[in-house]
Amino acid sequence: AATALSDWRPHAPPVGSSIEIRARSSVDRVLASEAKGRWFDSSRAHQIVLKTSTGMILFERCAGYQARNSIAHNSIARYIDGMAKTTATTNTARADQSLLLDQQVCFALYSASLAMTKVYKPLLAKLGLTYPQYLVMLVLWETDGLTVSSLGERLLLDSGTLTPLLKRLEAADLITRLRDVSDERCVRVKLSAAGRALKASAAKIPAHIVARSQCSLPELLALRQDIQVLRQHLLT
Repeated sequence: AATALSDWRPHAPPVGSSIEIRARSSVDRVLASEAKGRWFDSSRAHQIVLKTSTGMILFERCAGYQARNSIAHNSIARYIDGMAKTTATTNTARADQSLLLDQQVCFALYSASLAMTKVYKPLLAKLGLTYPQYLVMLVLWETDGLTVSSLGERLLLDSGTLTPLLKRLEAADLITRLRDVSDERCVRVKLSAAGRALKASAAKIPAHIVARSQCSLPELLALRQDIQVLRQHLLT
């Protein structure tokens, strides 16, 4: 009589695995992924095995026994059915997991940016600046007299966003905009006396941000580098 071996395990075989119905003089083979619901007509099956690239799992030894009625065939059917259900469940779970809000890198960056801007807001209010205006001033404190296009490249801002910022800063008497004498198509942005003097008042802000972050300076420097690499990858 046919007997099912106890070493059968309900885990999914590797892609490309096959079911073999082995008679004494022939082998009937089918891919494991296609085995569900298929009847094997080897009337004198000697072995029924699941064959993988790393070895074989023996389901049943039998002699002179119809494969279509065998315990092994039913075991294979359950094995393949379980494999399909497990794979489908795993894929669904992975898809659901990938759409959880807290799994999104973009949300982590976005929410951290909002939190950072919130910390900056009262500090910049004392200087009469918004956060975008502060970024413009940082660039000009670093390199005064840049063209509008160069300023936009540094800040990754288009002219439609940058121009209103410059108008407000000019109205606050922090900058001036002048046509380049060598190329009137270019407009250069220069700090006013008040704009240069504001730098001293802003000097304490970076240390305050480091303290609020509750991170060490090396941690913040490493984080900045990682974010810069990510940004570069996204822009290229």
